[in-house]
Amino acid sequence: CQQGKPDWESFKQQEREQRGDKDDPSALAGVPVGLQSMLRAKKLQKKAARVNFDWSNIEAVLEKLEEEVAELKQAVASGQQAAIEDELGDVLFCAINVSRHSQHDADIALQKASNKFEQRFRVVEKIAKHKRQDIKKLSEQQLEDLWQQAKKLIIEAH
Repeated sequence: CQQGKPDWESFKQQEREQRGDKDDPSALAGVPVGLQSMLRAKKLQKKAARVNFDWSNIEAVLEKLEEEVAELKQAVASGQQAAIEDELGDVLFCAINVSRHSQHDADIALQKASNKFEQRFRVVEKIAKHKRQDIKKLSEQQLEDLWQQAKKLIIEAH
């Protein structure tokens, strides 16, 4: 107990024992497998952090994220689908750790990024239509140019 506060982990361990879950002494016990993946990752990380299994600062987490991205690049270069999926999972898990360390909700951040993408893409479509261009027939560079134009238009509008 800290300053009169109940020791939450001890309380939860007692609760598990009362339910007959005492076979799992892990600090990670009680995190349901069926949780939405982003929430489950966050809960697992929080529980591990409670027993001091955590990065000391966000810079260390960002370094780990860079390491995981490098491993993903290697997996992509190898073309091994199982390795790509494995490394992609590591990147996502680490990105959630970045959100936790930066005290931002990963789900909210992803929702905002999705909204921002949608807004920009719709502007790309409008620019292409105005220029009488078929998005499906544009090169990657032409699409990138439209994307940058859309970003600039949105920034200027705000």
